[in-house]
Amino acid sequence: MRKIAFLFPGQGSQYLGMGKEFYDHPANLEFVKQHGDLVALCQEGPIELLNQTRYTQKALVFTSILSYNALLSNDVHPDVVAGLSLGEYTACFASGVFTDEEVLRIATLRGRWMEEAVTGIDSKMVAVLATSQDLIQEALDQNRHLGVCAISNFNCPGQIVIAGERVAIEATVAFLKEKGVRRLIELPVSGPFHTSLLTNVENQLDNLFQEIGIKPMTIPIVSNLTGDFCTQESLQTNLVNQVSHPVQFTQTLETLRNAGVDTVIEIGPKTTLTGFVKKSGWEPACFHVEDLASLNETLDGLKGDPR
Repeated sequence: MRKIAFLFPGQGSQYLGMGKEFYDHPANLEFVKQHGDLVALCQEGPIELLNQTRYTQKALVFTSILSYNALLSNDVHPDVVAGLSLGEYTACFASGVFTDEEVLRIATLRGRWMEEAVTGIDSKMVAVLATSQDLIQEALDQNRHLGVCAISNFNCPGQIVIAGERVAIEATVAFLKEKGVRRLIELPVSGPFHTSLLTNVENQLDNLFQEIGIKPMTIPIVSNLTGDFCTQESLQTNLVNQVSHPVQFTQTLETLRNAGVDTVIEIGPKTTLTGFVKKSGWEPACFHVEDLASLNETLDGLKGDPR
């Protein structure tokens, strides 16, 4: 028997036209009918609008749910779920913590609050490749006096993202270049997410979760905050703190590996997360579901052995 993990992508995976092949899927008809505004946003954009955090987050959750429903209707179920940043909320939906309407509401408000929190802040996010964490931390420490600068994502071995105020991040990048680092990629994200600049959003999220309520997990969830399995008691705190703390996705992959997962399915736009899996040195069977072709490829692939 396979041990399957569903992974849900975060901000940055969006594109115009995402999810459209699942609008007519029987599992999605009612859900799509209720959200014509999101259908229009995902199909017509414009892309400048779709890329704004307050719109991106709800659009991505909506699209990932469409893919999830299509796969689930084929009797494919996960043994464990996880997501990257925003994707952790879709993972919570898959685990029964939130309903589809609740998680859409959360994504709508979270996106708005995160955008508002960084309005007026000149910020930057940069992926640093093939560089030790110690050197990256030294560079950040050297330039912290210029403004907020911190590690925001541990994506996979050899890929760490730094974020913060532009002047501090640019000085950090200059320091790293002086030390011989050559592979630095500026990311097209609209804010310094997962840093202390988002601390004000924590209380807003906490109050929202108190209102909505956190239902019991039906499927284990691996937390972004710790990279380890959540307990029911820690779930709300983990989700609240996640917005202003680094995403521990490298550790998430290690936790899934140690738990005996042999099959990973990325649910939603693009294949960013299965890319991280492949760069981690772990070799599970990898699939993704974002359209009819990839759904059929996944279903065919699952008929074979896990490796």
